[in-house]
Amino acid sequence: MLTTLLAYTGLYTVYSFIGESLDRATGGSGTTLAALLFVWGLAATAGTLASGGLTDRFGGRRVINTAIVLAATDFALLPWTSAHLPSTVVALLVWGVCGWGLLAPQTHRLIAALPTAAPLLTGLASATVYVGVSAAPLVGQAGMAYFGAHWLGAVGAAFIALALVTAEAAHAVIHRTPPAKAVPSATAARSARRPVPSKD
Repeated sequence: MLTTLLAYTGLYTVYSFIGESLDRATGGSGTTLAALLFVWGLAATAGTLASGGLTDRFGGRRVINTAIVLAATDFALLPWTSAHLPSTVVALLVWGVCGWGLLAPQTHRLIAALPTAAPLLTGLASATVYVGVSAAPLVGQAGMAYFGAHWLGAVGAAFIALALVTAEAAHAVIHRTPPAKAVPSATAARSARRPVPSKD
């Protein structure tokens, strides 16, 4: 959960002030910014849909670490890539796929560690994302004050990089415990996060 908290704090540090962060690429155009956010949303959808299958095929640790490393690198380069529209599009594609591709393997890791508490853990996992998203504007505000809006990517990258440290720590702790039984697939873990429609 600490991995999720750090990662989404970093990812949303830029998103919270995305207009200021991408003003060089958009030229101040709200229409261009909306188009960029649409591209980001498509990438986020693709990352969400693909992550479960990738986790089942390659394992959660590999998918988590790959997503974090790519996202951290992407954010570290944002001070330069966000200066031009084509490179900004690429940066947002990587951001969307890796940022939202992290949720399914993270949820699967939690359930695999303690399958008997799966409902509680999926709820806590979702809550942790929102805590990170809520903390991000505070981090972004401080980053803008000290470094400027165009360097928020580097600030976010630091948090995302710390998420890799906690992800590996989590793997080490879980690896020392006996294998869990009746662990669902990562695709099922992703589906478990969806709200169940009421019968009323």
